[in-house]
Amino acid sequence: MRGVRYKKLRRPFRTQRINMETIFIKELIYNICLLLGVGVVYSEVSLRSATPRRYRDVAIGVVLGLVGVAVMLNPWTMRPGMVFDVRSILLSVAGVFFGPVAAFLAAGITAAFRFNVGGDGVWMGVAVIFVSAGLGVLWRRFRPQIALNPGFGELALFGLAVHLAMLLCTVLLPAGTALETLKRIALPVLLVYPAGTVLFSLLFLRHAERERLMRAIEQSSESVLITDAAGGIQYVNPAFERITGYSRAEVTGKTPKILKSGGHGPEFYRELWSEISAGKRWEGRMLNRRKGGGTYTEEVVISAVRDAGGRIVNYVSVRRDITEALRLEEQFRQAQKMEAVGQLAGGVAHDFNNILTAIKGYCSLLAPALPERSRAREDAAEILAAAEKATSLTRQLLAFSRKQIMVPRVVDLNKIIGDMIKMLRRLIGEEVSLTTRLHHAPCLVKVDPGQIEQVILNLVLNARDALNGKGEIALETLVRGLSDNTGAAVKAPGGKLVCLKVRDNGCGMSDEIRGHLFEPFYTTKGPAKGTGLGLSVVFGVIKQSGGEVEVESSTDKGSVFTLCFPAAAPEEAGRAPAVVAAAVQGGGETVLIVEDEETLRRLGERVLSDAGYLVLGASSADEAMEVMERRKRPVDLLVTDVVMPGRSGRELALELARRKLCPRTLYMSGYTDEAIVKHGVLEPGIAFLYKPFSPGALETKVREVLDGPEGQARA
Repeated sequence: MRGVRYKKLRRPFRTQRINMETIFIKELIYNICLLLGVGVVYSEVSLRSATPRRYRDVAIGVVLGLVGVAVMLNPWTMRPGMVFDVRSILLSVAGVFFGPVAAFLAAGITAAFRFNVGGDGVWMGVAVIFVSAGLGVLWRRFRPQIALNPGFGELALFGLAVHLAMLLCTVLLPAGTALETLKRIALPVLLVYPAGTVLFSLLFLRHAERERLMRAIEQSSESVLITDAAGGIQYVNPAFERITGYSRAEVTGKTPKILKSGGHGPEFYRELWSEISAGKRWEGRMLNRRKGGGTYTEEVVISAVRDAGGRIVNYVSVRRDITEALRLEEQFRQAQKMEAVGQLAGGVAHDFNNILTAIKGYCSLLAPALPERSRAREDAAEILAAAEKATSLTRQLLAFSRKQIMVPRVVDLNKIIGDMIKMLRRLIGEEVSLTTRLHHAPCLVKVDPGQIEQVILNLVLNARDALNGKGEIALETLVRGLSDNTGAAVKAPGGKLVCLKVRDNGCGMSDEIRGHLFEPFYTTKGPAKGTGLGLSVVFGVIKQSGGEVEVESSTDKGSVFTLCFPAAAPEEAGRAPAVVAAAVQGGGETVLIVEDEETLRRLGERVLSDAGYLVLGASSADEAMEVMERRKRPVDLLVTDVVMPGRSGRELALELARRKLCPRTLYMSGYTDEAIVKHGVLEPGIAFLYKPFSPGALETKVREVLDGPEGQARA
């Protein structure tokens, strides 16, 4: 009877306990669903939040604290003063995904609310709040990957650890209730809370992933445009706003037609829409128009976005502005073309100079031997005049190819223009007005004075031809910084540029003509009105001087040529080297001529022999060494070409100087290509004679070198 009575007494208690556990589980599940719902709303709102970064953690902490209060308003009450809810899930996940500031601020808000509610479970409730937030922060600190790409198992383990700690907090309950409470809540807590932690963590992982994606799109340098299925713009990123000039508010609801420039016909857009409406990816280039009116070229990729049913709901367009890249690419192609033509021109001019040296030399020797006023002497003079014209032509070719001999020094551009102004006015005629606007201070640049005069002359004559006999030409000098767009490619160690502008109000030119402007032999003038080398010379001289030339022009609106040079320091300015006056006739000195062109070598031997020198000849460096070994004593002067088969003239000169067989050297060459420059023959203290030269020039230079100090004609 006693046993039966015991069973009858116990059965109602166990049934009541099971019912309470069931109710507890249902309430917890309801709380978790509520928490997930609030989390979804928070996620959607926070993605669109414009909260500044420095306030972000504080704002998130406040929002999460309010969410915690919201879920605490719907608790499961075990008895008055002892309530249970899902704040532990919220705060532990906050610690993992948002860090200590947001987590503990949220914990403070929820703890204050729990303390205000009061009751027997107040201290356990407050402890659970801070323990949950603290465990989340610690897990984030030592397992940072949990906030990025955690496994399901780690999330479950984290949830289990947090809620085991929650159960341990029951020791803070009043004596006599802790054990009973633990027995009643342990199983539901360990079954439901870890699962809720996993679900809530997955929600925030999804939120974090979407937020990273949005940050990437917002901060992308390429513009992103999203439209609905009908083409209405729903979203553009800041790069789109920067490139097009339109704000997001201005384009939302409109179609991409606002970007049309007229550069594409209707067929282009029909094909585009046919591709993307079929769900295919479209790639191509578009010429579009900015809000301000300018056009730009962009590479565009458009893809369709489908919903779960496979229906197209959006189009995503990713666009990259390639306007500047295309401009640089065109400049590079033009530079390559100019370089190739320049190499050809330089090579031809170099070989031609050797021929001209022989023609001019032998004509100069022949003419004095012919009777005065004889037809033969007149013919020789005509040959010499033609050779001089050919020499001028080759110098223009070398100027274009940037392989001419230049002797740069610091000069004042204002002074050069001032010295030339009278001559320029005579050349352009009375019907053309020539004005100057010179910078108030000296415009110092390091250039070859003769070459820069040629450049100014060519530009002024080109402007005169564009005026068709009547108009205005203006010369202007100015000093500006590197921050300006003009002359951006010039390397100016001092940070300043000296610019010369040559402006006319003539016929101008089209874009097509401007693209060929500096090509050699390209001219828009009629037959016999120009060689097509004038502007090529300008280009070559400016480039070789370390400067840049820019052109602004349009048809019937005149042209502006802007030359930019690195500004030279005032202390660099100096006087031009003085010309050494010397007797031409030789004094019996011994001269060794080394030249692989036999015609030139024979000419040099004859000229110097007639001038009174003892001349030795060789066709190569090796042959010259053999001559010196047979001679067994020094010579007074070595006259040598720079580039020869085998060893160079510089190597020969250094070897003879090392053996003390020749104290002085005179180098010869037709251009200063890298093949010359790399041998160092243009360094200070080295004597150089430019081909083609006349017999008189050779005699004068040889005498000058022999009479001058050895330090001015070293090897």
